[in-house]
Amino acid sequence: SIDRQNYFVSMSQIMQPKNLGWRIISVIPESDLMGDVVKRQYMILIITLVGALLFTYLVYHMLNKIIHPILDVAKVVKDFEVGDISTDQLGKIDNFILETELFIHSFEIMATRLNDSFSQLSLSEEKYRSLIENSDEMIITLSFEGLLLSVNSKFEENIGKSRDILIGTSVLNLI
Repeated sequence: SIDRQNYFVSMSQIMQPKNLGWRIISVIPESDLMGDVVKRQYMILIITLVGALLFTYLVYHMLNKIIHPILDVAKVVKDFEVGDISTDQLGKIDNFILETELFIHSFEIMATRLNDSFSQLSLSEEKYRSLIENSDEMIITLSFEGLLLSVNSKFEENIGKSRDILIGTSVLNLI
């Protein structure tokens, strides 16, 4: 090191002619030897960091584009599970992945079929209740223990007690 500058020294012995004893000594300043290597290292480091940040942003953005539609469908499924049988939210999901689109479409079809089944079941139950309630015969349902679970209006009328009092009563107490 001379005047705060590093120098590199190289020494080679001359072999021909024999026993001459000469040596060649080269002194090269570090700045000449290294050139712009340090500047290039910093530039490569900056480019690598910018590239890594850009790659991280792109991966994050792509994962959001993939995961958010799935989470949105999961929310609709969760709402469906607790009784909100509307599938309107599925049409608003921004999706570009074929598999997720197929999943959404399949769920919409399943939800539509379930809604149709619920409607048919409700209509059937309504018809059943009307038939039982308007029958001229006394109709009751019993538990395995012989407790009244339901009675029709003809049964109430013949026994002379209201439905609220009869439900849960043992049929043996009425005989």
